[in-house]
Amino acid sequence: MDTINTTIFSLLVLFSTFSHIEAQENSNKAHNPVIEGEFIVQLSEKANVQNWIEQLSEIYPEIQADHIRPLSHFMNIHLIRMKSDELSPQFIRSTVRNLRFVIDIFPNREGSWRGGEPDDPLYPDQWNLQAIMAPEAWEIARGGVTSLGDTIVIAVMDSGCQIDHPDLYPNIWVNRSEIPGNGIDDDGNGYIDDYYGLNITTGNDQHNATNHGTQVIGAAGAVTNNSEGIAGINWNVKIMVLSKSGTGPTEADMVEAYSYVIDQRKRYNESNGEEGAFVVAINFSGGIANAIPDSFPLWCGMYDLMGQVGILSTAATVNSNTNVDVFGDIPTACPSPYLISVTNSDMDDRKFSNAGYGQNSIDLAAPGRSVPTTNINDGYSGGINGTSISAPQVAAAVALLYSADCMALAELARSNPSEAALAVKRAIMDGVDKNADLEQYTISGGRLNLYNSLFKLQDCQIELGELSIVNIYPNPTFGDINIQFLTPDFEDYEIQVTDILGRRVFKTSFKADAFQSGNINLNLEQLQSGTYLIHIIGANRKSSRKFIKF
Repeated sequence: MDTINTTIFSLLVLFSTFSHIEAQENSNKAHNPVIEGEFIVQLSEKANVQNWIEQLSEIYPEIQADHIRPLSHFMNIHLIRMKSDELSPQFIRSTVRNLRFVIDIFPNREGSWRGGEPDDPLYPDQWNLQAIMAPEAWEIARGGVTSLGDTIVIAVMDSGCQIDHPDLYPNIWVNRSEIPGNGIDDDGNGYIDDYYGLNITTGNDQHNATNHGTQVIGAAGAVTNNSEGIAGINWNVKIMVLSKSGTGPTEADMVEAYSYVIDQRKRYNESNGEEGAFVVAINFSGGIANAIPDSFPLWCGMYDLMGQVGILSTAATVNSNTNVDVFGDIPTACPSPYLISVTNSDMDDRKFSNAGYGQNSIDLAAPGRSVPTTNINDGYSGGINGTSISAPQVAAAVALLYSADCMALAELARSNPSEAALAVKRAIMDGVDKNADLEQYTISGGRLNLYNSLFKLQDCQIELGELSIVNIYPNPTFGDINIQFLTPDFEDYEIQVTDILGRRVFKTSFKADAFQSGNINLNLEQLQSGTYLIHIIGANRKSSRKFIKF
């Protein structure tokens, strides 16, 4: 009898796994705007499309090209099917774009009829979605995949989750390189059976079904428009579950969890999407109060490492009326440019009384008062209070922005993932609803607004700005000189001083604060009298100004 029961249970698990994979694939397919193998190609005025296809086949015989139909005769635009067993769609597009007679090429993307409000029964109670203008944002993007078809993933590190919750399960990320339950580390990442993410305590995917984790994950990625419970900010997104059983996570636990996420995104980047996961954000709704970053260099340093592979981090600040600029908080006081620290705003767009703040540490506010979300036992909470529920909404916002119909952002996420992450953070920071109350408590001075942030990306001009030396003074100088500058990103910069013949006579380096003005004072008394140039030099940028030394 025990053998029979074990066999039946194994079959049920196997069926559930395959059903989840099928549901995940169907869900992705339904929301993927890119039609596989179809490209819109505009040729130069005199080019003949059939001759061009023949030439393409001669140059790249591995690309199977067929003319589907002309789209515009006077603009010479055509719908062409191009497939290859050896070349990715991204490689085909980038290669064909550089061929003779090609003006431009785009993947064919599918729109949808406007469906109005989602049918989730608790959606009318979700005041937070109205506050952050989710319905308006959904007219622009609804989540799921990038313009290049990358399936967007949010990681959540928390106390656990009810994985099979009906409003969460279809969105739970699975490790496709791992075979569940076989006791083998199939993908060679150091963990056995990490199919449904990773429990740091157990080393596998056996997560405890806890209220806090289930609530946070519901705020980050509940399924939308499924006639079930609440609506999520993304109509479709994948949630990578990371957890720690029992007591709160230690610094070692956080380093391990973040390393797991870095590994998954790094694998994705390096394999062109064949392995790993396209993780764009990770949320952590926990921390250590009254702790300063200088005492946690390893923990704080993980945010830069995640940012380098393209992951933004969201973190909930303390649930007390504390100025974290003064008293500290880990991780929301960590100085990484890839970290978005979040406080709690109420229905009147004011900082909630029991929520941390800091004009130098806390980036923005998000709704965190009486927010409906999922709960264990297939249930729902009528309203959760706290920064823990504010932060995952910002992580969901990051994911939604990546789904915008913006090929430039999707391509940047592949070619330079750290720059893409910074562009998304900038759109979120620039898109907040500002008000006098939040201006005294946060860096951005406002509360999350999905629509505004998506609108910042709508023209798809992904530019982080220009590097420029705004002013140098006094000029002429007897020795001390102040340099005022603007930097477009968070990279390392070098200041060089050269004489009129171009010989370098001084150099130093500094790390910039993106999107902000900076000021550096130099003592150049050692220089001889004459005319000099000051240069601020980045990886791909340079700005110079002339000054005179008496």
